[in-house]
Amino acid sequence: MKNKVRLLIAAGLLFGIQFAQAQILECELIVDDEKMSGSCSGTDEAPLKLSLVSSDDRSNSWEGTLHIFGQDRAISIESRDYSSGSKQIIKTPFGWYLPTRVKLESEPLQLSWSLDDYAPASAQDLAIFEIARSLLHSERVWDRQDDRVCDPSDISFSIYCAFAEATRQVTGKYVHRQPAMRVMKITVSELWPDRIESHRLMDVNNHPDTTFDDIVRMFEEMNARIESELL
Repeated sequence: MKNKVRLLIAAGLLFGIQFAQAQILECELIVDDEKMSGSCSGTDEAPLKLSLVSSDDRSNSWEGTLHIFGQDRAISIESRDYSSGSKQIIKTPFGWYLPTRVKLESEPLQLSWSLDDYAPASAQDLAIFEIARSLLHSERVWDRQDDRVCDPSDISFSIYCAFAEATRQVTGKYVHRQPAMRVMKITVSELWPDRIESHRLMDVNNHPDTTFDDIVRMFEEMNARIESELL
């Protein structure tokens, strides 16, 4: 049986692609034997290709690819635990988002999300934050020359590597779009925009004006942000 899936993604910018005037990206997919595939229009670029398939090992979860800029990038819809209960999250290489609508089980099949509505931090992100803070506990273990190369055997840490290692310890792997990492990037961008040129965390970490008191302040600001996001 074949059905059409319409994905309405309301936002002014998707993955760095300029929207047409309507600012809506619409994808129509054909469903055949649980595989959904099709194309998306509504940008100034060529139509994007999207495919999703139901995950065998998890209920209410889907995974697939978004073909963009000549590459297939992973995209998934899965559940994440919050204190208020489980919520579905749309995970893309460009961020994690709360969907405004997910209806892929029956007709009409629909999915929508706003790129302004990021997936909030959870207890998992709070655990990542606390481990990162414990790793970067004093100026003695602060690596002032970050090169974005991190190793589990490291005994000194830059801002980036402290969070990379904390994420690995909590989740079992490094996850670049983890909400804890998003909160950290927002925090340093707002505190020290004049110290950033290309890589926010590395630039702030290596900037000659950055002191360990700044690192302490960053953690304090992050703690408040994460606490405010917890559901």
